[in-house]
Amino acid sequence: TPENSAKRGDLWNGENLSIVSNNEGRAPASLIRPYISRCSGVPVSQSFSFQEGRFRCEFDVQEHGESVLFVPLIQFPSGPTVSVTPGVEVFADFQSQTLLIRNGQYRGRVVAE
Repeated sequence: TPENSAKRGDLWNGENLSIVSNNEGRAPASLIRPYISRCSGVPVSQSFSFQEGRFRCEFDVQEHGESVLFVPLIQFPSGPTVSVTPGVEVFADFQSQTLLIRNGQYRGRVVAE
């Protein structure tokens, strides 16, 4: 609401549930989450635990495809740990906070944590 302030919150039941206050983001680490942006294959699972700081996604990649994972630096300042089937390549782009996963003639599995 326009009356929102850091002192009074958003005036909803005496609580402050707003994600923006005074044009600043509040609790960005809980809002900015990793996810599979583009999947060239079949997703098996995807989960994120803010409390543990752990993102796990698993998918079976198709031949000659590219997949993209969004891995925000706020969650992974050093980058995630990624394991892949041989023949699958992973390229990190820290500028766009993404992982590009490229597979050639092989089918395989990708797990990112």
